[in-house]
Amino acid sequence: MSMSGKQIFYFGDSLTDVGVIFGALVQSLEAQILPGLIAALGPDPTPEEIALAQQQALFLATQQAQAETQALGFGPENAVTNEFTHATYTGDVSGDTVLNFANAGARALGTQEPFGTGTGYDSNLGAQLTRFAALPDGAVEPNAKAVLFIGGNDFSDAIGDALDLPGGSVLDVIAAASGVITSLLDALEAAARDLASAGIATVYFGTLPAGSFFPGSDELDDFTSELSDLAVGLYNDLLAGRAQQLRDDGLDVEMIDYGALASAITEDPGGFGIIADRSEFLIDGAPFDSDQVGFWNPIHPAEAVHQAWGAYAAYVMDGGTTAALSDFGTLNFQTNGDNAVFANGGADTVVALAGDDVVFGGTGDDRVYAGSGHDIVSGGADDDYLRGDRGNDILGGGCGDDTVRGGSGNDVLIDGLGSDLVKGGGGDDVIIFVESTLEGGGGPSQDVFQGGSGNDTLYLVLDQLSFAAFEANGAGSVLTDLGIAASSIEEVVAIDGRGQVEETLNGYDWFQDGDYWGLIAAPSSAELLG
Repeated sequence: MSMSGKQIFYFGDSLTDVGVIFGALVQSLEAQILPGLIAALGPDPTPEEIALAQQQALFLATQQAQAETQALGFGPENAVTNEFTHATYTGDVSGDTVLNFANAGARALGTQEPFGTGTGYDSNLGAQLTRFAALPDGAVEPNAKAVLFIGGNDFSDAIGDALDLPGGSVLDVIAAASGVITSLLDALEAAARDLASAGIATVYFGTLPAGSFFPGSDELDDFTSELSDLAVGLYNDLLAGRAQQLRDDGLDVEMIDYGALASAITEDPGGFGIIADRSEFLIDGAPFDSDQVGFWNPIHPAEAVHQAWGAYAAYVMDGGTTAALSDFGTLNFQTNGDNAVFANGGADTVVALAGDDVVFGGTGDDRVYAGSGHDIVSGGADDDYLRGDRGNDILGGGCGDDTVRGGSGNDVLIDGLGSDLVKGGGGDDVIIFVESTLEGGGGPSQDVFQGGSGNDTLYLVLDQLSFAAFEANGAGSVLTDLGIAASSIEEVVAIDGRGQVEETLNGYDWFQDGDYWGLIAAPSSAELLG
């Protein structure tokens, strides 16, 4: 991916906000605290005394804001997740400068004063755009981009209100969903036009995840959940149509299909490195490493999802397209562009061409043939066949008895749970094995790792006992104990637990992509399984 170094302005809700609503709360509290501190100084405070009072007010306001937001489920980075949101990770991958206007709890429609009526701070989309418009002249650089990823709270409000009506019926839910869809489309179109007029070169509409993506929706009855998902799906389709209309009018408006990626994660979370059940939440102390858990709380994703969203958005902004296959799909790329494919369920066959492609096979016995670009491929669950080509590919087998074959490039071949055949190719390949005790178990397996004609390296990510055995006795006995038959591999390196993966591998230029897409085990949390 290219490193563009452009600006990205984000507008949205808690799925995007990192510290924005927190900073606004600090300012609001500071304005309430400071007058009392100054009054306590007497009738003629000195400038030095006023300055000290201002410092104290800021300190007290920050403490109070931290207490209030943590009680509401905010994490250590003042976002409603355990680390950062997707916006930050997109900037990490793309090299762009992220300017975040999103507010946790925001709606696209209407106004809202989260700190109390009369406090003067509105968190909703219209106010976010007003604050953007108030930036000084020249603040928006040429070729700046903007992302509008908002509307989930509006859907929840409308459908929830319909269900709460006395005798509320299916017709009430349908009417509510229809009304909010029309209003959201109009609001986002108006926002896109305003942003373009303000100098934004490209506006991206973000599709919404289906309600069933969030574990909190599990409390709904099946019919209501399915109806809600249909409404969100219809909205996403119409939003893409509205983007096309704006392009016809001469505006550069594109789509980032966060919803498609969310559906792929729901269908096969293990393909993205998520092994915890969807009922396990990091905020409650889920007994997994941070990158193995999909959700921070019932309605907010954790870092694993945000990193995948971030990597995907950077991919789209760099020209990548998106396709989602139905069960038992077959896709032969007809262009040499960069294509992201979420194959989802069924036994799928995907044949890539020359672009730098991203393919997630999902569940089912999939066959994925990488093209001549630098491809990222996750086989996902079940027994998959993955084959590299001339590019420097990242190929992850996932769960199941997989065959992973490198091509002529310098490939990264990632073993998963199951008995796998992993074969290097003509380049200098890296094979990564993670002991099953660090990935939720899975029982013994019999893996065959064969290097190719290049200078190949096998990394073994081991638990404490196996690492100690490796240090004491060398690779041979440990490989045997783990059921690994290795040949034609020039170097074997042991890594002491998942917590040391990033330190060991982050010197490779492929590491960030493998980590953010969830193919490589690299938690950011200090709470590790060992």
